[in-house]
Amino acid sequence: MKYNYLFNILLLSSLLAIDKTYIQQHKPSIDPFRQMSAAKIGDNPFPPNPMGDRAKGFVDQGRVKTAITNYGSFINWDAHPSGIWGDYSYLPAVSFIAGVPGHSNTANYTWENLETVVDEEGVPKYSLWASTNAYEAWYPTSGDTVFKGLLFDLGNDEGIYLPDNEKSSLEEFDSDRLFMFDHENHKIILSTFGEMDPSNTGTRIGFIYPWALRPKLITRESSFDFYDYGPDLEEWTDDDNYVY
Repeated sequence: MKYNYLFNILLLSSLLAIDKTYIQQHKPSIDPFRQMSAAKIGDNPFPPNPMGDRAKGFVDQGRVKTAITNYGSFINWDAHPSGIWGDYSYLPAVSFIAGVPGHSNTANYTWENLETVVDEEGVPKYSLWASTNAYEAWYPTSGDTVFKGLLFDLGNDEGIYLPDNEKSSLEEFDSDRLFMFDHENHKIILSTFGEMDPSNTGTRIGFIYPWALRPKLITRESSFDFYDYGPDLEEWTDDDNYVY
């Protein structure tokens, strides 16, 4: 009887000494996302605005100043400072257009009037002009020639290219829009309408740079551009129909 009494005491003590964590681990878990009853509008709050979860940080002390967001460092117009180093600031977005001139206007050079031809009534028909520094610009002392041809009636990025109007002597001049290269005296000679002075931009004459002269476009096909390459159909040869 005595031993039975001791056994009951030990059994009761063992049951009371069971770790509570064991009981917690073996309790049936409740799924918080499981809906046990029919859901109704208003049971749950509206989802938060994702813009409110973004974070921004600003480094405005010291030499380097910038801004940080929760998706990395950024430099844009949305926040200031947008990347500053000392007295300088980065431009978050920059766009620009670069271009090169297609011609050099004859007004950039000095011209001397050689002759003005008039008609029977004394009205000027055309004038002859010569320039030494224009020749020196066309034929520099070192390297290749700078220009490719003369351009008349230039304006709005257009003009008339007349390579066949080049003459070999002054006796061949009988109208305007003619020109020649006097290699012996290092001069460019050209004729203008009436008394128009090539030193003025209003005369609208220029020297064409090589990159501004190309064969004339005939048609634009779906896969290529068809240019007027002349009878030999070879590009960049003398028989091509070049335009400015």
